[in-house]
Amino acid sequence: MGLSVIAARIWLGIQFGVAGTRVRNWLSLAIALAGMPSIDAKLAWRDPSLWQPLSATTSIAPFLAIAVVAWATMLHLHPFLFDVAPVAM
Repeated sequence: MGLSVIAARIWLGIQFGVAGTRVRNWLSLAIALAGMPSIDAKLAWRDPSLWQPLSATTSIAPFLAIAVVAWATMLHLHPFLFDVAPVAM
């Protein structure tokens, strides 16, 4: 079983197993913020010769931009898709 499958199962378990929307959202954010550095550290430890050129040429900025756009889109479309406001007004 690959690491991505394990990560997906953990994420789904948290999404469906935690009561309360706020707690679920904060846990998802914590996993997202901790996940990328953890994966980077594992790759750097496993194969330093591969990690050096990769870390010099990549950035987290595109991933953050995609996440922000996806979040804003979902926030905007939520009432139309699910007929309920995403946050209490």
